[in-house]
Amino acid sequence: MGHVAVMTRFWLVLPFALVLLPMPFLERCGLSWLHLPVALLWLFACIPLTSFCLWRASRS
Repeated sequence: MGHVAVMTRFWLVLPFALVLLPMPFLERCGLSWLHLPVALLWLFACIPLTSFCLWRASRS
């Protein structure tokens, strides 16, 4: 498998990992900021990050 294929796969898997892996821990911690749960803020932060990762995967 070439370097380009590895990097493309990395950029495509990263958004799934950023959303799915920390979610059980963020949901259990019960922290909030401005009366919003940290898990919700994390998901909102992942939206532009996902777009960036998909853009990078298309450029690879």
